[in-house]
Amino acid sequence: MTRETIILGMGKTGFSVARHLSARGELFSIADTRQAPPLLKKFRASFPHVQVRLGDFSARELIAAERLIVSPGLSLKQEEIAAARAAGVEVTGDIDLFSKHAGAPIVAVTGSNGKSTVVSILAKILEADGREFGLGGNLDGDQCRPALDLLGDGPVEFYILELSSFQLETTESLKAHVAVILNLADDHMDRYRDFDAYRSAKRKIFNGCSNVVVDRNDNESKYAEELGVPVFYFDSMNHCDDHVDLCVDKLGQWIILDGKRVVAVKDLQISGKHNLNNALAAAALGLALGCKPMSVANGLRKFEGLDHRCQFIKRVKGIDFYNDSKSTNIGSLVAGLRGFVQRNKKLVLIAGGDGKKADFSQLTSLVSKTCHEVVLIGSAAEEISFCLDKKTKRTRADNLEEAVLIASKAAEPSGIVLFSPGCASFDMFSDFRHRGEIYKRCVHQLQC
Repeated sequence: MTRETIILGMGKTGFSVARHLSARGELFSIADTRQAPPLLKKFRASFPHVQVRLGDFSARELIAAERLIVSPGLSLKQEEIAAARAAGVEVTGDIDLFSKHAGAPIVAVTGSNGKSTVVSILAKILEADGREFGLGGNLDGDQCRPALDLLGDGPVEFYILELSSFQLETTESLKAHVAVILNLADDHMDRYRDFDAYRSAKRKIFNGCSNVVVDRNDNESKYAEELGVPVFYFDSMNHCDDHVDLCVDKLGQWIILDGKRVVAVKDLQISGKHNLNNALAAAALGLALGCKPMSVANGLRKFEGLDHRCQFIKRVKGIDFYNDSKSTNIGSLVAGLRGFVQRNKKLVLIAGGDGKKADFSQLTSLVSKTCHEVVLIGSAAEEISFCLDKKTKRTRADNLEEAVLIASKAAEPSGIVLFSPGCASFDMFSDFRHRGEIYKRCVHQLQC
């Protein structure tokens, strides 16, 4: 009996893998633990002769396979998958497949926070430089394209991929032309043994890379520097010297490239220290790809920001409402709060959701210093409340609509309401986009 390839997971990634294998004439079957995955009808219509297995995985069937192509949402620790690996079955993912068939250099971006923003800014820079590129990977929204789908497009100069730790777990031979880890913070501790395991997954982005982009102040910089490949530095702490390609001047007014002013910070359409760091990272990637300084500057100016990332919604009765629903971990919540430190306005935070076993104690000091009040929602509400300073006023809301009402009253007469959950959304919403849209609807329903 011929050993087969089995695609595990029938989501967007699994569908892109099926399309790729089918186009190459390769035989495969598909399995999903769910009895009725959302794309089941589409799979059956597109691949009518392919065997589909639904329900719990069979360890016997997986061990008998030649290869398992595992979707990012499935943990490699799952008993049946782990048994197959132990039996010597090849276990891989869509990004590893992509790297083997990509006909252009790969630009690979990962990190706990800022990935989508950085690759989107880089896209603006490449457009300004007249370059052809494919953009995909872990991106969300309108730009959401699985990596393998990019191979069906016309010829490009570069592929820009946003990559999650889940995608990198099954990636052994990425061989990126340029790679960067933007930052690391507690995330997905419900999936990883500890922070070291999470970091090890992220570091796979450097496997076989030709160049790296590094924030000189980040802990990952030393690891990247030891890879023995060319390094492009940016500095997020406003330290400009001969060893840094990109930085911000000491007054925080100009982005400096090779010692020369290229764009005024006030001309950027995004705000906050974290977004300034994202702009520097994207600019450094642009330099690594040979973009002209003028193109870097023009791309930075043109980027308008992404939905659900510290997005200004509207002003109601003098109160400014911001939507940071993409804040799905503590690191992104911390970054969001720091972006409002200089506003000198009463700040009310709405936070909470699925905590993913994160350590919320690192919020204690920052929340105490920046927030007038915290309104908590979701399954992690009590965990977060327990970690807040005793002097920090906090209120529990049963749902997001109630939270917006409470926060709006607490922020009166002219404060700021920041919705930055710091948690996953799946306890109450389908995803962070759904959560953000509900928040915006609640804000718009407030009486002006």
